[in-house]
Amino acid sequence: ERLYQPDIHGVEERKSGQAAIYYCLLNILKMYGIFVPHMTEYIYQDAFAKAEGIDCLHQNLWSVDGEDDEESIAFGEYVKDAISEVRKFKSENNISMKSEVESMKIVTPEKFKGAFDKTLGDIVACCHAKTVEFEIQ
Repeated sequence: ERLYQPDIHGVEERKSGQAAIYYCLLNILKMYGIFVPHMTEYIYQDAFAKAEGIDCLHQNLWSVDGEDDEESIAFGEYVKDAISEVRKFKSENNISMKSEVESMKIVTPEKFKGAFDKTLGDIVACCHAKTVEFEIQ
């Protein structure tokens, strides 16, 4: 939603979403490159080569910014679980996924409260929740 409504969510949120999609698509191409090299190279040349500044997809190196960020992975699991619970509730009660829910409660450790605050707009847009409350574990 934030990609298509920058007037509501802001230009920075849109750029953030675009960067995430760019990163995901580029890395998906790298993964598929060993199986379908000609097709992935064609897509890379058309969509990524100019921005990446590397002539060939297969010359791209994997990003090695460090070890997996365990905190980010754990936070992602909490986000996934929160959204899954709302979807499960809607599914079990034959409610459209686009229908609003009055409120949702997210149970989270204190260390993730700040991260949830930063991603709250995306969670609300995904779940169509009017209000979100937090319960700190």
